[in-house]
Amino acid sequence: MEKTKLTFKEYFKERSKNIVLDILLGGYFLFCMGALIYFAVIGSVSNGQHYRDCLIALSYVAVVPVFYLVEFLLKIRASVFYTFFIIVYCVFCFLGASFNFYTLIPCLDDILHMCWGFLFTSLGFCIVKSLMGEPKTWRQFFAYLLFGAGFCMIAAIVWEIYEFTMDNLFPFFDMQEDTIVHSIHSFMLHNPYDHLNTLRVYGIAKTELYDASGNLLYTIEGGFLDTGLIDTMMDLIWCFALTFVFCALLAIDKKLGGKLYPYIIPVYVGTIGEPTTERRV
Repeated sequence: MEKTKLTFKEYFKERSKNIVLDILLGGYFLFCMGALIYFAVIGSVSNGQHYRDCLIALSYVAVVPVFYLVEFLLKIRASVFYTFFIIVYCVFCFLGASFNFYTLIPCLDDILHMCWGFLFTSLGFCIVKSLMGEPKTWRQFFAYLLFGAGFCMIAAIVWEIYEFTMDNLFPFFDMQEDTIVHSIHSFMLHNPYDHLNTLRVYGIAKTELYDASGNLLYTIEGGFLDTGLIDTMMDLIWCFALTFVFCALLAIDKKLGGKLYPYIIPVYVGTIGEPTTERRV
């Protein structure tokens, strides 16, 4: 049978027959558009204070077309479970960034970075499937898994670079959040300065900031302020930990017959006339 390539229109027509998927993505789209309108309205009466949130809302609206585009280009179909997970993840990212949920739920940022281990390892796995087809041997499966894990960690690193860049370009961003610490050890503070000895300071209770004229600018109660390093490293550590756990679970599932595999890894469907090993979505 001759292989033919689906057009995007044909793909979208086929995909829109999945009613559950339509409800999930449609509901998410309406939520983001409603938030966009809400921030535009209150921004117009509050001297533009919420226009930043309008841009954030637009970025989350874009998740819907990007979802369809990625499926089409990679020739994959995400399961309802995987799609639901993406939507819940994006909703909580949006709530955290624009509705102050990061304050209401202090551990939310860590949880979301843990989710990267599932979302982006799966995506990396799918990229290889798009190029090579479904893995046919255990060795192939392990190679795909290794690529997926590497892809996830690269995505996490790129995100941290993005956070660092935004924080340095725009004063209304603080994506690499600050952390109060109570002790430091530094080569630079040691006198004389060298890379053999550190100055160790423990029990820091307060930090005072002065300008060049000796005016007190701000007093940091409770300790010393770390301005992003700890937040960045914890994000990467959580992502790495869950990537490892997810890969281990996938390997165990593979050994047990791959019962969960079609639900947590989007299925490669190929092109019309191209043989595939699994089409269940």
